[in-house]
Amino acid sequence: MKNVIQFTDKIPLKSFIIWTVGGIIAVLIIYVSLYPVGLMFRESVFYWLPEWYFNPSFGTDDMNLIAMTFLAGIFIDGIVGPVTEELFFRGYLLPRMSYLKNWAPVVNGTLFGLYHFWQPHNMIAIIGVGIILSYVVWKKRNVYLGIAIHCTINIIGALGGYLAALDGTIIGR
Repeated sequence: MKNVIQFTDKIPLKSFIIWTVGGIIAVLIIYVSLYPVGLMFRESVFYWLPEWYFNPSFGTDDMNLIAMTFLAGIFIDGIVGPVTEELFFRGYLLPRMSYLKNWAPVVNGTLFGLYHFWQPHNMIAIIGVGIILSYVVWKKRNVYLGIAIHCTINIIGALGGYLAALDGTIIGR
């Protein structure tokens, strides 16, 4: 497996925690600050997409069903998806981009963002997040940092949607 997933260097636990917390903070700052740009793109560029594309509750008023969908999202979008994406983008692809030198995290993060084609309105924010994830993994040569940061961010998002649905609030994406 070491030949496939190359960035698995061991780092001290304290360093792992510091880089993970720093990465989470950086990702939150980038995503939250660029979220309004995504909303602007949603309204001005992607206005032609149907309502069901953005609205997870489209077609139902059953808040329990919506809450259960977000609960499933905690597992699927919070663990399965991020682990798979990190193993591919940062564990497999990023080390093979070393010929790009310091541009490797930028190119890798951009590819990661473009891969999220089902969220075209959020592409700029996701590219920013991808660059941060790529930089952290590149700098420490440890894909587990990317997994920890990515899973945490996605779990926070899915948990927020779940708690909002339990409260009777609809959250669009």
